[in-house]
Amino acid sequence: TLDIPAPSLASEAALIYEKLRGSQEAQVSVHGVNWEAQTFTPGANHSVNRIGLKTRRYGSPGTLTVSIRATTDGLPSGADLTSGTFDTGVLINEGVDYWIWISVTSYALTAGTIYAIVVRATDGDVDNYCQWRCDQTSPPYTGGARCYSPDSGGSWTEDTTVDYMFEEGVA
Repeated sequence: TLDIPAPSLASEAALIYEKLRGSQEAQVSVHGVNWEAQTFTPGANHSVNRIGLKTRRYGSPGTLTVSIRATTDGLPSGADLTSGTFDTGVLINEGVDYWIWISVTSYALTAGTIYAIVVRATDGDVDNYCQWRCDQTSPPYTGGARCYSPDSGGSWTEDTTVDYMFEEGVA
């Protein structure tokens, strides 16, 4: 007889719904009042409790806050629907790319609705910042685009020439 073990999920396994992995030839800095976002459009109704970002740190930017917000006309709007934080001090090597996963309070997303993953490091500055890795040559994610705010989310601009590396799903 052939003994085949039953499948199981490891403690770090996740069900990923929307994502962009792959080419990341560029990056944009996140610090202080300079916030960044990636809009995305779920293809199915689901809950999210985990967000992944490809990032690197320089200096000591402090805590990275990652949230999901609703959008108006394709731009982040309103308060955070869910959020979580990440201590950038655990990224041991400066200037090295890391995929980080941020736990957020579970939130139900609706298929076909545009949401924004908003990233900020409010304690950072021009010498202490995170960089979110992105594709700016031929952005392949068709369900959204980069958005940026130079004033802590007070106003937003869409940049359809850039897509950030991200994942969203359930851990």
